[in-house]
Amino acid sequence: MKYYELEHTFNGYCYKNYDNFKSKKGVCYIPEYNTISKDYETEYKIPVDKIDEYTYYTYDDIYNDTYYQLKHFYDEDFNDECVEEITEIVFDMIDWQHPSSLLNEINWSEDIKEIMNRTNKKEELK
Repeated sequence: MKYYELEHTFNGYCYKNYDNFKSKKGVCYIPEYNTISKDYETEYKIPVDKIDEYTYYTYDDIYNDTYYQLKHFYDEDFNDECVEEITEIVFDMIDWQHPSSLLNEINWSEDIKEIMNRTNKKEELK
């Protein structure tokens, strides 16, 4: 039987697949909270055939969470490159929690300003 194995992180446990994240295909993240009190053999080993769409995140899920959280809190007209960069930062940082929880914990104002300035300058050069 195939499993998603959650690994120990600084703050808890999670499953992260950097290859799936970079290729934007498949399951790339499972937070620890989504495995608690499920009917698995162990809390940190999830059978692939027992996982449901509410247990895991794909690249698109994390991207969409990032986009909607940024839009809600910062009310900016974000370009795609900005959302993609922050999505990558979020994926690198999450280590047990849901992406939306991490997005709520951090003030992204300076990151957004820096990324938007850089990406807008690229657009002007074209």
